[in-house]
Amino acid sequence: MTFYRVFAVGLAAAGLFGGSPSRAFAEPLSKPVPTVSTINVPGAVGNVMPRGINDRGDIVGFFATSTPGHFVSGFLIRQGVVSVIDAPGAAATYLLGINNQGDIAGYFERGDTIRGFIIRGGNFTTIDAPGATGFGDYTIPVGINNHGDIVGYYFLQRLVKRIGFIARQGAYVSFVLPFDGAPLGLNDKDDIVGYIGDANGFDSHGFLLSKGVFSVIDAPNAHTTVVRGINNLGEIVGTTCPSLCSQGFVLRNGAYSYFDAPGAATDPWSINSFGNVVGDYLVEYGVSLFRGFFFGR
Repeated sequence: MTFYRVFAVGLAAAGLFGGSPSRAFAEPLSKPVPTVSTINVPGAVGNVMPRGINDRGDIVGFFATSTPGHFVSGFLIRQGVVSVIDAPGAAATYLLGINNQGDIAGYFERGDTIRGFIIRGGNFTTIDAPGATGFGDYTIPVGINNHGDIVGYYFLQRLVKRIGFIARQGAYVSFVLPFDGAPLGLNDKDDIVGYIGDANGFDSHGFLLSKGVFSVIDAPNAHTTVVRGINNLGEIVGTTCPSLCSQGFVLRNGAYSYFDAPGAATDPWSINSFGNVVGDYLVEYGVSLFRGFFFGR
């Protein structure tokens, strides 16, 4: 069954839909100083949410659409061409991660059902964590590395509990994080990053799980830190909240570098091995509208 729709046009990244249609980014990648560019998808009627980038520069995510039968569609940007991806029969499709082979991880909504999937070699395969097949259960794969290992979480309605997992060649290892935390990314070393809650019920802390060692990550002078992505160099991206406004950061060799997209709040989600970052930003406070961004050279 076909689940791709392709727009053979480039993205207009400099403005919402204006600018040259020749590239997916407003600035040339050879520019020596990293810049922030807006990512948009033709036909989007609301939020545009990039979630993953690989070393080839392919970007996946999802966007609000007015297409009949769909209210959210996935997208893949490859060499400036946008492909819209809808899971068969789904009302909503969310693409969350992509590796260098082009394998994509995500999930879809169909009626009362939420199921994870992998797209590999053009084949669409649903996945369910062990035991997560009852009413109200769901599986969310959020990342896939170059070995095909998948990280994510699943929810068991009967336990009212979210459980993290990593799947290697179909074998699942599950783990429970403090305060309803969730894993959000991994690299080829199976280093896992994500967030955990706080005992106060409001704030969050990032974490790194590497070789069985669990480390909490808190950006300086911030009451909340959320870590979402890690590349094969161990560079980490996420969001920190020193005040009301979210600010993006890259954690590299123990040092934090901060950056902001043009809007009111910046949420990075993925970083590739070249240090290029994708995510989304809130256009302005009081308006629930998000646009995608690319931060890099």
